[in-house]
Order: sequence, then structure tokens, then C-alpha cells
Amino acid sequence: MKDYNKFKEIMLFIKRELAGQGVEITLKGWRKLSPYQKRRYKPEFVYPEVWVYKGGASLGMVITGEEVEDKKIKDLIELLKY
Repeated sequence: MKDYNKFKEIMLFIKRELAGQGVEITLKGWRKLSPYQKRRYKPEFVYPEVWVYKGGASLGMVITGEEVEDKKIKDLIELLKY
């Protein structure tokens, strides 16, 4: 998903869904274009990204627009739930 606003909307929806299930996540480091991908790939393969932290954890994971595009929202919710 190349559209940053749509990507952000979906990630905030996922956060609300998980909060409803009692799972708290924090979204930090929003980027319109992934700096990692931007340095390494052609522009058509560069997507927005956000860091996702579960609860108060200091370790997190990066979710990119490519993953949102490839997976269904339900699958992402299940991935971030555990």
C-alpha cells in the first residue's frame, strides 16, 4: 500500500481493534517512505512504515505498507495480538 494516509488509517484501526481485545500496542516512528527500502530499492518498491511495540516492551517490529498490502487486516491483527 503506497498511500500513506490509508496505511495510517488501517494501522490505527488495528490498534483500536486490539485495544478492544485487551491488547495494548504503541505505534511510533511513522515514515512516509521507509528509509531502509529507500536506500536499497527502486521507488516502486518503497512503502510507508511504522514501528509497533506491544505494551511497554522495548523491542518492536516494523510494519510496512507492503505487509498491509499482502496480508488481510484480520491476519495482521492476529500477528500483532501475540
